[in-house]
Amino acid sequence: MNYIAFESAKENLPQLDSLTVDKKEALLETRDRIDWLLKEEIMHGLLRSQPVEKSVLSFIQKQLKPKNPFVDFPTTFSVPLSFVRRKQGQDRFLEEFSKADMSPFSLNQVEDCFYISEDEEKGESLVAADNNGATSLMFELDNFGDNEQFNAQEEAYDDEDDDDYTDDGDALCQGLGISIYTLDEDDTVPDNSDQTVKSIKRNVVHKQLFWLLLIPQENSIQMYFYSKAVSAIERSNIIRHVRSCIIQISERVNKLILLDELYETRRCR
Repeated sequence: MNYIAFESAKENLPQLDSLTVDKKEALLETRDRIDWLLKEEIMHGLLRSQPVEKSVLSFIQKQLKPKNPFVDFPTTFSVPLSFVRRKQGQDRFLEEFSKADMSPFSLNQVEDCFYISEDEEKGESLVAADNNGATSLMFELDNFGDNEQFNAQEEAYDDEDDDDYTDDGDALCQGLGISIYTLDEDDTVPDNSDQTVKSIKRNVVHKQLFWLLLIPQENSIQMYFYSKAVSAIERSNIIRHVRSCIIQISERVNKLILLDELYETRRCR
C-alpha cells in the first residue's frame, strides 16, 4: 500500500463509536504508526534524490516539524541567535552563514533553505590514449613481478647455457649474481612514447546519509534532523558540530559589526 492509497483509506475508516475505548485507542495508534512508517520510508528514499530541490526540503520540514511519539529523539530544535545590532546582525549573519565552512560537512543552499551533506573526495588515475585510440594501462611497481611477459622472458634466459656468456664483463656479472642478456630479433619492446600519465582526477561525491535542515528565523536557526543510517552517537556529534559552527558565525558577526562601528566613529562602546 503506497502513501496516497493509505491517506485515502484513512478517510474511509469505519465508525469507531461501537468499539471500546482501549480498542479505539489501539486502532488509532496503529494507524498513526503506519502513517509514520510510510513517511519515514519516503524521507529515507529521498536521500538518493540529487539534486535536492526546494519541494523535497519542504516535505522533510513538514514531516519533522511536529513532535513525533514514535522516535526516541527530538527531530527539531532551535539555536538562538543574539546580535548587538538586531537588523544589521540578521543581514550580516545570512551573508556570513551562506559561505560558512562546516568541514567535514558542506553547507548547501536551496532558495531560503539550507541543508548539510557529507562530501567524499574520490581520486581516479588517468592515462592518455595511444595513437590507435586504445587506453594505455599504468604498471604498478608492486605488481611488476606478476607480468606474464616478464616472467616468460626470465625463465627462457635462465635455461640458456653459460657458454652464451663469454665476455669477461658478463662473467663478472655472473659471479655477482647478475644476469645480462640481449633481446632476440623476435623480442619486442613496448613503445611507451605515446603514453602520457595525466594528473589524478578528483570527484566530489555527495553522501546524503541524513537529513539536517537549517532554516533561518528572525532570532534563531531552526534545525530539523532525521536519519535511519547513523547511530545515536554520530547524530549527537553531527548536531553538536553544526550548532558550534552556527554559534561561532554569530559571534564573528557581532565582532565585525563592532569593528565597523569603531572604524566609523573612532569610539569604543
